[in-house]
Amino acid sequence: MVEPKINRPESLFEGFAYLVHDPKTRERQSEQTQAEEQDITDRLIRMAEFMVARTSPDNPTVLEEVDWYYREARRYGIADAATFISLGEMYVDDPHFNALYERVAEGLAAYQRDAMAAYARARLS
Repeated sequence: MVEPKINRPESLFEGFAYLVHDPKTRERQSEQTQAEEQDITDRLIRMAEFMVARTSPDNPTVLEEVDWYYREARRYGIADAATFISLGEMYVDDPHFNALYERVAEGLAAYQRDAMAAYARARLS
């Protein structure tokens, strides 16, 4: 079995420019937005490091990292276990989100999904 390689992209969100209505808006992003995107990129890389180290998705250290994702999801009204699990499944099923995760490391979308489900079982049920 070949170990997944962790990529460390500089502009992970470049592929998500389709979400912006004005194509030039991407070029004029605020420093805050760029810092938030870098934070998310760093978090995805940490999750990839857990995955490559074969850390179980229900490991307490992984669950602590997933806690940030849950707190962010709550800002958008996602508070219950079932919805949080569905969000994790979307990362695998939606081609845009899947590509984002897989750009960091092959298998990361599924690992993230599994870690989010473990979090929901451990802390939201």
